[in-house]
Amino acid sequence: AHDRRQMMCEYLKFDQMDARRSTIKREHASTCAWLLKHHIYTQWEDTESLQCDHGLLWIKGKPGSGKSTLMKFAHAKAARAPPNSKIVISFFFNARGDELEKSTNGMYRALLSQLLDKAPDLQPLLDEYTLVNITSANAIDWTEEQLCDLMREVISGLEGRQCMCFIDALDECDEHQVRNMVEFFEELGQSALENHVKLRICFASRHYPTIDTADCLKLIVENEQGHDDDLTKYIHKRLRAGTSKHLDSVRARLKQKANGVFMWVVLVVDILNKEFERGYLPAVEKRLKEIPAGLSDLFRDMLQRDNKHLDEFRLCLSWILFARRPLGKEEFYFAMVAGLDPDKLATLTPDDLESELMEKYVLSSSKGLAELTKSKKPTVQFIHESVRDFLVKDTGLRDIWSGSLHDLSDLESLCQDRLKRCCVTYIDTAVTSSWYHTLESDELPNAKSKEAKSLRQAVSARFPFLEYASQSVFYHAEEAANNVQQIDFLNNFTLKTWINAYDVFEIHSIRRYTPGASIQYVLADQNCPRLLRCCARQDDIWSDSNERYGSPMIAAL
Repeated sequence: AHDRRQMMCEYLKFDQMDARRSTIKREHASTCAWLLKHHIYTQWEDTESLQCDHGLLWIKGKPGSGKSTLMKFAHAKAARAPPNSKIVISFFFNARGDELEKSTNGMYRALLSQLLDKAPDLQPLLDEYTLVNITSANAIDWTEEQLCDLMREVISGLEGRQCMCFIDALDECDEHQVRNMVEFFEELGQSALENHVKLRICFASRHYPTIDTADCLKLIVENEQGHDDDLTKYIHKRLRAGTSKHLDSVRARLKQKANGVFMWVVLVVDILNKEFERGYLPAVEKRLKEIPAGLSDLFRDMLQRDNKHLDEFRLCLSWILFARRPLGKEEFYFAMVAGLDPDKLATLTPDDLESELMEKYVLSSSKGLAELTKSKKPTVQFIHESVRDFLVKDTGLRDIWSGSLHDLSDLESLCQDRLKRCCVTYIDTAVTSSWYHTLESDELPNAKSKEAKSLRQAVSARFPFLEYASQSVFYHAEEAANNVQQIDFLNNFTLKTWINAYDVFEIHSIRRYTPGASIQYVLADQNCPRLLRCCARQDDIWSDSNERYGSPMIAAL
């Protein structure tokens, strides 16, 4: 029973579970401390007030105001504060991450994993749950209902104990999911009271979307004097301007223009410091006057002043915005090479590249707009959700494509088509290489065997982007087909080469394709209706084959 419970606990976890919180930079010296002394925060901490506010606190603020940094700070302080018996858990939504990082399903899994780890006496509750819907060797497809039921039972089982829960960036999750989740936590707070559990929940989000709760303490970051003081401290400490009184007006104008947005201040201080290095004060004042207020306008201004390596920058943005999932640093590096210098793919190997070099490339190719997450498997993501807002919601993407007249869906299709071509190039280079030919045998080992696992590892070590490319080439082609014709691609696509790569990474033998699989069958199985319409004759979709589902029509179902 103990082994089974441990296995169930492992099934709750996922790779990037703590990636967002780990990646948020720590608070700057002497900042954030105001929150812990704020009367609303201390009221929320006071377990005697649970009857009034149901233990709910909601911190709201503008994009980039520093909410996530505050939440990371508050979580760390709560975890270290007495009593030691108190359980502190957290989840930081991440719209730039994979599906579990931006869904309530992932949130419940992460919170339950932490709860059961910190309260192991409650692990027997897992005995009631059967192992169903296992999707791979290390994943189980938990339903929302299962997770909510388990959450209720675990919280009720904490009788007499304290639990503090921090949930950040609710606006980075689907609004419908968040509304259901807030409703669930309101009910959970009420049932916790009835079971003598001191449960306190702290949410943080932007002002929009507006989700109201009946009994909830609220705190608006940019309206707080403590936040205003933090901006002053940061500017005085980081703006390398000397001690001249004449510079007080620069500092004052800088803070006023920030309008409470901490991230704007961080970016602008860096810009002004470069001007200060020249030692000419009028140039500093002029530059500050030119810098626009607001994050989107600031991003636009920064990019207009740096128009070097535009093709590289556009490809970089395409990969971060439109990849099927966030790419690891090696995947990203070779995806970029496939699009920019495909001739180098045959000779460039992962052994040629140091980790530090790849990290620098993420920064330089994105012009400082992207970074690597701090997690066991780091991925390439934008530095802040406001970057995505600028690109997608505020026409930034069109501006970068030189004021393109395309609407956003046309532009996305063009980007997706380029990503498809990067995948095709990489697959062809890898599978036709002499190294790959040394692996070929009449038959692949059983997908679940140790031999198959070793093969996958060996191929990934030599060709880090091949798994993604083989599993996503049709995804990108399907997305591109919205506005870019794909007939030439389908006519020229070497299906056997793709099958050769795809089958290596398929972890279920039954889902592999035979060398004789038709393009119609593969497209139906890969859920590509637009592509299928391009190449399927009516009789093709019913024709039988030796594949798992027989005909393309059955595979499509």
